[in-house]
Amino acid sequence: MRAAADGHGRRAIAAAVAIVLAAAIILTAACGDDAPPAATPNPGETTTQPDGVPFIVATSTATAQPSPTADAASPRPSRSQPIPLNDAELREALTRVLYEQPEESTDAAMDGFLAPGLDAIRLSRDPGNAPFLVDMLGVPPYGALYRRHIGDTLRDLTGEEQLGTDWFEWIQWVSEHPEHGVPPTYLWWKGELLSTVDPRFREFLPAEGAPHTIRPEEIVWGGVRVNGIPSLDDPEVIEAHAARYLEHDEQVFGVFLNGEARAYPLRIMNWHEMTNDAVGDVPFSLAYCTLCGSGILFDTRRTDGLAPYRFHTSGLLYRSNKLMYDADTRSLWNQFTGRPVVGELVDAGIALPILPLTLTTWGEWAAQHPDTTVLSLNTGHERPYNKPGTPGAAYYDYFASPSLMFPGGPRTGEDALRPKSQVFVVVTDTGESTAYPLDVLRDAPVLNDTIGWTSVVVVTDASGGAQAYARADHTFLSGGADEIIDERGRAWAATADGLSGPDGELAARLPGHVAFWFAYASFRPDGRLYVDSP
Repeated sequence: MRAAADGHGRRAIAAAVAIVLAAAIILTAACGDDAPPAATPNPGETTTQPDGVPFIVATSTATAQPSPTADAASPRPSRSQPIPLNDAELREALTRVLYEQPEESTDAAMDGFLAPGLDAIRLSRDPGNAPFLVDMLGVPPYGALYRRHIGDTLRDLTGEEQLGTDWFEWIQWVSEHPEHGVPPTYLWWKGELLSTVDPRFREFLPAEGAPHTIRPEEIVWGGVRVNGIPSLDDPEVIEAHAARYLEHDEQVFGVFLNGEARAYPLRIMNWHEMTNDAVGDVPFSLAYCTLCGSGILFDTRRTDGLAPYRFHTSGLLYRSNKLMYDADTRSLWNQFTGRPVVGELVDAGIALPILPLTLTTWGEWAAQHPDTTVLSLNTGHERPYNKPGTPGAAYYDYFASPSLMFPGGPRTGEDALRPKSQVFVVVTDTGESTAYPLDVLRDAPVLNDTIGWTSVVVVTDASGGAQAYARADHTFLSGGADEIIDERGRAWAATADGLSGPDGELAARLPGHVAFWFAYASFRPDGRLYVDSP
């Protein structure tokens, strides 16, 4: 009971601190001072769901820029020798930062607000403590009010003089310096900090810690609360002829399973990013990370006979990839790989099977599948479901920009492609993968290749929608989305199930999906990039 009371008390203190800090920011702005901006990328416009929970739409691609005032050098502490902190001392210092009222500096050289407890961390001179401060830069109000104090502390912990208070660059620095590690108290801290935004974040990051396969210091808040981007569960669908809201040239995710077709328009999926549904009696989650440009279809059937997994949006990111969570255990999963990465399922050896998914235009999909169903605009949520690429559409600015909104992992030097170049990712049943640039596929609508021991052919329709098949010992020379010709001049029918040969042969369809290049390079580092031969 006392622990529960302490938890409620701390949340009350945190709420009070948040109000105080917010008021201070408003007061500073009213006085005409140049208050430094929050380090978190602008999450965009806030609307309200029917249930009253704020929903923040990430639409800006700009990262916060350091202000001259915030990044001006301030006096270093008089002590030059490190003062190491044990776990209890570090936890005490961090608790003071979160829950004690800020102090307004009286030193002209240290203008702004000071965080109680921060100097103890600064004097430790331990670069392993830097992630604690980087986390604060990315979570208002701490990153806004303590910006300068945090920047000075990071400088003294790491020796980095040029990064100032640029949250984006500091996350990049954390990604590129795993050698420092983090103290045992880190998972407690991450959950404690994020619970000031939404107490439900603590469920993913319990105070006693949790098994994990990713670096927790690279988990960042994505600008929305838990379920702030609501999934569509068993959504309402309509017949193709009733989908008058769709235009011929706009993109949809196409699903074809056991003879049944369904389209998921991006004008809807950009707002929801996740749907738990079933087509052809196959339950699945269509998990869409807009930041990675990757919609992936996961088979959610379970071998233990329990009900299929249901996934939702956690509000957290890892290397610019959404961390989804399952409703049963609230473990965090990597959307790109379909594997649990934090929580009780980490050691269960689970990897969700990937099903084939087509990213194409509504006109092309409807022509190939005239009996298709499609999502209704009646989703149960009030959203401006504008056509992608038009003003007011979700992520309009992000998709139009070459920049990332959040850091995408360690820099790898000169890359063959730009970070947001689109690639078609094919994964074999042995886990080997190849990324095919969409620009290459448009110029080669029938492309023969080999991935590991698997011979494949990638067939691309007129709209750029790609599908991959296991071609066995055949070589395909020409054709299109409906029919392709093999080395003997025989015509094979291209279907969503596979390539159907004249002698009853079937070249099975392989799992594939579209993604931005940076995400493939980050989450399938052993994968291959197809390079068009000169």
